[in-house]
Amino acid sequence: MKVVKIYKNPLLTVDVVILCPDDTIVLIKRKKDPYMGFWALPGGFVEYGERVEEAALREVREETGLKVELDHLLGVYSDPNRDPRGHVVSICFIAHW
Repeated sequence: MKVVKIYKNPLLTVDVVILCPDDTIVLIKRKKDPYMGFWALPGGFVEYGERVEEAALREVREETGLKVELDHLLGVYSDPNRDPRGHVVSICFIAHW
């Protein structure tokens, strides 16, 4: 019997800081655990075969109904202990509408 290595890979998410014309940002209220009811940036999990930029735009549309333009990458956040669901890597973008 051949031994197959099992990989425990981190989950990949995107978050978007949406800059508004009045110098505020858009936040959403989380509908699911963890942190249900807390304020958060729009974002979510990247789907298989999806570019991270596409995922960011999709998540913003799904969660806010806004059509935004991505400006640039803000950062990548990968602390393996920051999310109670496990090791989650978040790619964060700046956008405007």
